[in-house]
Amino acid sequence: MTPFALLSMLVAPLHWLALLMALGTATPSAPGGAVVLWLGPFDRAALDGAALLEAVAVYTRDLDLETRTATGIAPPSPAARAAGRDAAAGAAVRAQGGRLGFWCEPDGDGKKASLIIVDGDGRLEVRVIEGAGPGPELYRAIALKLRAVLAATIGPEAAAPRAATPVEEPAPLAVAPAAPPPAAAVTARAPVVVAAAPPAPPSGGGRFFGAVGYRISTPLGSGSFQQGLTAELGARPGHGLELALALAAETHATDTAAIGTVSVFDLPIAVEARVVRGGRRLAWGGGGFVAAHLLWATATDTAGETQTSRNVGAGAGLTALVRGAFGGGLSGEARLHVELPVPATYYWIGPTQVLEVGPRVGLGLALVFPGS
Repeated sequence: MTPFALLSMLVAPLHWLALLMALGTATPSAPGGAVVLWLGPFDRAALDGAALLEAVAVYTRDLDLETRTATGIAPPSPAARAAGRDAAAGAAVRAQGGRLGFWCEPDGDGKKASLIIVDGDGRLEVRVIEGAGPGPELYRAIALKLRAVLAATIGPEAAAPRAATPVEEPAPLAVAPAAPPPAAAVTARAPVVVAAAPPAPPSGGGRFFGAVGYRISTPLGSGSFQQGLTAELGARPGHGLELALALAAETHATDTAAIGTVSVFDLPIAVEARVVRGGRRLAWGGGGFVAAHLLWATATDTAGETQTSRNVGAGAGLTALVRGAFGGGLSGEARLHVELPVPATYYWIGPTQVLEVGPRVGLGLALVFPGS
């Protein structure tokens, strides 16, 4: 079997797992359901989508709404903005079971943004948010403005404050309203009473995390398949970054030649840095790692004589992963990795090379707690 065939065999399960998780999280609610769809920024580099969605989820939590991402819905054209209506976007929002959809159009310095809202009937509204500053304060301002619009569409009874422990009232925001649409597109709205938002929960799935799993790998040169258990401890400094220390205990790498057999037990200790993106239900990412390999080798010739040796090797590689939430802070993960030794380690019996500890490609499955 060629290395390319082996790589295809290992990648296929990862592809199908990602597809199944995506299908599971993309199931639309019934039309008119309590769903808010984030249709994305016009410039994806200008906003932290995960941070914005978390702010929206926090400040609309008491309205019993679900926040989702949706792709493939084009931003409104200048003509649609002028008319205050985008029928295609409204139809797309209805098709995905959404109550409202929204885009964000930040300015160059990130201190101001246009919040563009479309409902299931295609009605457009543009709200300009300014004076909040870049980063979390801007996301908070967008979330509060979106909450006010949502509370008005649900009704005053949902927008009324609930009996709860008093919390600090949100600071006033300087909101510059956009030019109103033509009279035919303006809809009357009841007065809205905005409840104080609850404090935000910690971001992500926890600052520290662990993982246990199983992986299988194959050499791209001589040697044999290896399989075994993996363990990982890591930290999440923020912005989707994960740093981890990983160990693996696997079966021996073995190869045989006419002169004898060599068997090597490899204990890798890896340090990995990766970036993980996505939502609470489905995430994906990748990164790189460096590893030290503690190698114990046993060589046996045809006469039955045995010799052992110890060695230390090193390697570096790349990894890609997809992660889906199971609930209760637990996530499942599938991971593909490729590693190159620095340099390769060769084992000989007499004048004959029997085994090479060289490049490998592998696939792993793991449980992550808490998930991202």
